Amino acid sequence: MPIKVQYDIYDTQNKAPIIHTTDRTLASIEFHELIRKGNDLYRMQQTPMADGALTKQEEYLMLVYRVRKLWKQYFNQGRNHDVLLASVEQEKKLDEWNRRISGYMRSHPGYANKMDEKAYSFYVVVEEWRKTWKERKNYSKRKDCDEAILSEMSKKCRDFEKKIDQYIKDKLGLI
Repeated sequence: MPIKVQYDIYDTQNKAPIIHTTDRTLASIEFHELIRKGNDLYRMQQTPMADGALTKQEEYLMLVYRVRKLWKQYFNQGRNHDVLLASVEQEKKLDEWNRRISGYMRSHPGYANKMDEKAYSFYVVVEEWRKTWKERKNYSKRKDCDEAILSEMSKKCRDFEKKIDQYIKDKLGLI
């Protein structure tokens, strides 16, 4: 796979990473060893990047990864407006990809049977997640919005997000 992950391990005393590698095993061992010693606080930054030309499946995977990363960044780091705008831009690209893929699959019956089973199920989960999220967003704007239904829709979205994050973690080799 021409997607490499760069692992950078930082401590609180240095701005530059103390360990910089693309070897997943080395990064994992070093990170856990530093935490075990416990003298300082450490964090690991994992950055997937293309190493050559990507296939369409890999481009889609990276797009979904960027959307999920921006969502987490927006909700975990104080709801920055610039992050929101970047997230909305990436979400529009993702929705466009989903629209094109579903159109292609409707016009080419049997194409789904030729696809990798995990990649196809990933696409289905991402598409359902986007649909459910949009339905939840529209439902929350209604005046007669029921909190129990809204809560159930939110739970369904979080379940989809967990599946998406797990697939991304497995495919990209994130720790």
